[in-house]
Amino acid sequence: MTQNLKDLKEGTFDVEALLTEKRVATAKNGKQYADLVFSDKTGSIKCKRWDYKEYDNLTVGGVYKLDLDITTYQGELQGTVKQYLVSSRDSKDYVKGSRFEVPRMFESIQVEAEFISEPLTKKVTLALLKKHEELIKRAPAAMKQHNAWIGGLTEHIWSMLQYATNLVNHYKENYNKSLSKDKVIFGIIAHDLGKIIEYTYDNAIGYAPRGVLTPHIVAGACWVYEEANKAWPTMGLMAPDEFARERDHLVHIVASHHGKGEWGSPVVPSTLEAVLVHQIDMIDSKFMHAMELVEGKAGPTPGFSEKSWSEKTQYLQYN
Repeated sequence: MTQNLKDLKEGTFDVEALLTEKRVATAKNGKQYADLVFSDKTGSIKCKRWDYKEYDNLTVGGVYKLDLDITTYQGELQGTVKQYLVSSRDSKDYVKGSRFEVPRMFESIQVEAEFISEPLTKKVTLALLKKHEELIKRAPAAMKQHNAWIGGLTEHIWSMLQYATNLVNHYKENYNKSLSKDKVIFGIIAHDLGKIIEYTYDNAIGYAPRGVLTPHIVAGACWVYEEANKAWPTMGLMAPDEFARERDHLVHIVASHHGKGEWGSPVVPSTLEAVLVHQIDMIDSKFMHAMELVEGKAGPTPGFSEKSWSEKTQYLQYN
């Protein structure tokens, strides 16, 4: 009987899983080896295939029956592929999906967009949702860090919207009456839409060539600019300078949502709305990253998860 990846521990196990990442390198002795990542719906594991040969038919997106030796290396489990066979199982059986119903989450997002009252903000938001609906429902929100599953982008947007209104209302009512709730809602919906082209997600989640050239921040900001310009002729009495100011504000929110240049933002958040979108994004992405580890494989410290390399800690796993 094969093991779910989440349940692996040190020892020898039979596993059936999807190959999601592969990198071939050369060791100091001149022999090739392969760094591999295998995944199923419960988790993933990094593996080595030593003395890798060109005829080893390990292909990303393929499903394999594996004979693994599992050891702990630098705080996380790692497998050595002793033997493998190609499986006849469909790769879709091993791709993780959202725990919630994606169509219902997307419908909830559309409802929030319909409540936007600012004319340009509403037109741009609805146009983006309509144009990219099917891909938004399928795309992940990231490769690894958070919501890295089919429907993960929809779930990430939906989750952020659950607490955004109360947060915005607090600051608007108590600190700045001019704060635009509409632009914050727009930013939450639009900030990561470029990920629908940044990643591939038919068989395994990976980086798309198009996404390498135009990552999601670039693509998303361009789409917002484009949709705003399309909407301009329908804006009625809106003056040209007012339109340009509103359009540029929307573009800025998307372009700045990573917060810092070293995190990929071409600009840093420079409006109150952009600050809130960035921080709301951080809350959800950080929490979901921790949740993945809390619900994942146990680490070497009893009661704690494997180590998060981005956060440099292990997380307490609840019984």
